[in-house]
Amino acid sequence: MRPTVVAAWADKHDGPGWSNTLVRALLRYPDGKLEVRAWQPDEQTDDMRTLFRVSEAASRAMREACERAMADTATRRTGG
Repeated sequence: MRPTVVAAWADKHDGPGWSNTLVRALLRYPDGKLEVRAWQPDEQTDDMRTLFRVSEAASRAMREACERAMADTATRRTGG
């Protein structure tokens, strides 16, 4: 049986002389197992490529918001 896509996001990484633009998806199988699948640029559909920039921007903003929330939570726990 096919897994269900729980979430999907664009994931861009780069360094000196290289870059990679992945589309990742969190999959849930019928037995509850979770897995992250990644599509390389040459495996991506036209729809994935069309949505990549907006997904990457939203994903980056959400990561930053989560980092701030985790820092705020840690500060409250330590009383600092």
